[in-house]
Amino acid sequence: MYIFCCCFGAVLLASSSSALTRSVSLGQSVTLLCEGAANGPIEWRFKQQQQDQWQSVVALHDGGVSPGPGFEERVKFVRTENPWIYNITLGPVVFTDGGVYQCKALHTDRIFSDVRLEVLDPFQVFVQLGQSVSLPCHGNIHKQIRSDELHFQWQKDGQDVYKHQNSKTTSGPGFENRVSVSLDRAPHGDLSLTIKEARLSDQGDYRCVYNIEKENGQPPLVHLNVTGLGVSSAQNVVLNGVLGQSVAFPDAVKKSGTLTYQGDSPQTIGDVTRGQFTDYTEGRVQWNSTTGLFSISGLKVEDSGMYTLLNNDAEPSKENQYQLNVDVSVSPPRVNVTRDTYRCTILCTVERGAAVTLTWYREGEAQSYASSPSRNTPDAYLPLTVDEGGTYTCEAKNSVNRETAKLTVGPHCTGEPNAPHSHLSHTFYTSAHLLSPPATSVNGETGLG
Repeated sequence: MYIFCCCFGAVLLASSSSALTRSVSLGQSVTLLCEGAANGPIEWRFKQQQQDQWQSVVALHDGGVSPGPGFEERVKFVRTENPWIYNITLGPVVFTDGGVYQCKALHTDRIFSDVRLEVLDPFQVFVQLGQSVSLPCHGNIHKQIRSDELHFQWQKDGQDVYKHQNSKTTSGPGFENRVSVSLDRAPHGDLSLTIKEARLSDQGDYRCVYNIEKENGQPPLVHLNVTGLGVSSAQNVVLNGVLGQSVAFPDAVKKSGTLTYQGDSPQTIGDVTRGQFTDYTEGRVQWNSTTGLFSISGLKVEDSGMYTLLNNDAEPSKENQYQLNVDVSVSPPRVNVTRDTYRCTILCTVERGAAVTLTWYREGEAQSYASSPSRNTPDAYLPLTVDEGGTYTCEAKNSVNRETAKLTVGPHCTGEPNAPHSHLSHTFYTSAHLLSPPATSVNGETGLG
């Protein structure tokens, strides 16, 4: 899931003129990026290693998305506001997914993206939270190399962790003063990385390369697993946010702590060290030094997920888990009669909303209810069979707002002869944002006056 200017998982992008080689762990998800003015259908195609034949991964056309054989249920089209973006997500990745991927116009040879994907089964390393750990890596370093010619680097999920070049050493964001490689052992081929005070955000895939040509070290990929032993029992808290607004995590960090998004590859999005805040999202995560609270602004639907807040202010460290649900406001319901003879059937539908609950009321009394099956499913609907005339109200609500619409059913639905038919009354709705108290319904009347 990508929510903070970088994707949780491997992100691949290449120009049409040259293929970029990237690695992804077995069983993880990978997003392939493609942009271009196709003026027609797009195809992602794939050629397996040491094979000459191309096969379809997915076709994107006006009729929808058509996955190719072997990619069903594993490939998704990532929709954006830009009509020339044709990104897809593949996962979970299997070993035979390794090879070349091309994004091209379906009916021409025009290529927009060319990616070589390497699927690796990583070497597994485990460490307890707060402890030190060594990630193994060895390279065939030239025995006569001078110290100023020694070049090597470590990356985590494509981002720099540690780099040594031209006798200068640098550390990546979040790893300052915590990572090292022995410069005495490096000329002998031992490029193992030591990480001190392991954090939950350190968990992920690490890769070591050396020499100017960036040759792969051995093992080519290391997966670090950080266990939470030694941390006080975690609490699970559900936070409901509203699209476009902000949400705060209710655990004050005054001196030291981290906020981590637990995606396919957990990543720290905010860090407080000795009272100094570092944001890794280009402005979307904030920390209030007065209250000690982390917050996320400009919420997006894709921000929904599990977050870990590690508070190091006291001993032992305290870890809380937060399930963030970013909800979309529910649209005004539509009501109509689908069967206008005894016994009549009326229908309530909504086209937009998250975790929507639909309820029918007759003269203020609840008749039935239903909840939409997922957090963001369009066209939630609720039919109701009636045998009494009167005014029926459909209520659609979620954690963001509440909307209602009315329908008047004639007495003919009770079986009375020569009774007038049903007619649709005017509709009305009210809205209530999550930052205010939730809307309530008493006897079918509108809440939040």
